[in-house]
Amino acid sequence: EWKKRKNTSPAIPTDAVLDTLVASSPTFTKHDLVGAICSAAPQGLTIEQAETLADTMLQSGEIVCIGTTLAQENMPMGYTDRYITRTLWEREQAVLDLARRTRTTSADQVVANRNLADDTIAANPDLDEEQQNVLKHMLTGDFVSIIEAGPGTGKTFVLGRAAQAWKAQGCPVVGLSVAWRAANEMRSVGIDSMALAAWKVENHTIPPGAVVVVDEASMISTSDLADLIEKADRVNARVILIGDSRQLGAVEAGGLFPILSQELGAATMITNRRQVASWERQMLADLRRGDAVRAVSSLAEHGRVVLSPTPEGATTRLLSDWQAARAVGEEVAILSATREGRDSLNALAHGALAASGVVAGTGVTVPSSDKHDGIVER
Repeated sequence: EWKKRKNTSPAIPTDAVLDTLVASSPTFTKHDLVGAICSAAPQGLTIEQAETLADTMLQSGEIVCIGTTLAQENMPMGYTDRYITRTLWEREQAVLDLARRTRTTSADQVVANRNLADDTIAANPDLDEEQQNVLKHMLTGDFVSIIEAGPGTGKTFVLGRAAQAWKAQGCPVVGLSVAWRAANEMRSVGIDSMALAAWKVENHTIPPGAVVVVDEASMISTSDLADLIEKADRVNARVILIGDSRQLGAVEAGGLFPILSQELGAATMITNRRQVASWERQMLADLRRGDAVRAVSSLAEHGRVVLSPTPEGATTRLLSDWQAARAVGEEVAILSATREGRDSLNALAHGALAASGVVAGTGVTVPSSDKHDGIVER
């Protein structure tokens, strides 16, 4: 029976394997592919069968090798090839070709854009050199302009000045972002903005000749970003992509923003204007470049991290600090890494509020946002 199974390659849905593999990352290694094949085999298969099928898939023409990367410690080679599906690769190439295209061909328009930038900078003497460069890049760019901006650099402030200049020229400005929080920040500087998911669900369109400002662009999937650029091109709109290539990437397959940034060039904002203390700025810089150990150590040294010898002790302290913050009017959130942890913390927090008389212990029925009769909030 073992010999029979060893010599028989089970039917594996290769399309489903690739879909699962690129659901969260656009690129992968052969090691990743073998793992996905093994996971897709309902009754298991030998490593030889998995590697044979992986080689067949890699040679099928449906997968493109895009270079090499340093392998992980558990891989046999120092470097390993990285791959992308041909469908995704062709989509990226098409969008790159589109984004590279020069749209501003009129010399008068080029001069007008430069004059607009110069006049706007002159009208805002409070901008430093870095901010002026970013503002000029926004106002004089072509079809797609890229802004690389880390946390706390003041990109929304500069964006507000650019929006004023565009609107003064009669140009519609549309703001989009992954999260409503970022959309609301753009709204605070006069840009009509919303979350990208809501914009898609509600079937909004881009006004002809508009400027579309996309914040958190590095967190948007390749598919969504490509769709947005293609839609903007069809109505002669401009696209301003603001993001951080070192930021947390898209939940779905992403990676188009850093490619566009590398290919088109970007104006950068690296000066942290949000944090006042020098140690906080250094901590964020450490975190941004991937040195989490140093960043968390710095937080702990300055009393920003509370340690507990047991999970129970940490939970008790967390709830106590949460209640204390609420008592003085602070807005504070409790975060959890898992859904199970979230549910447990929600139950404990609700119990604490009920015990103090803030909420009813039995819950209330409220209208639902998804057109059901109602939901019960505990």
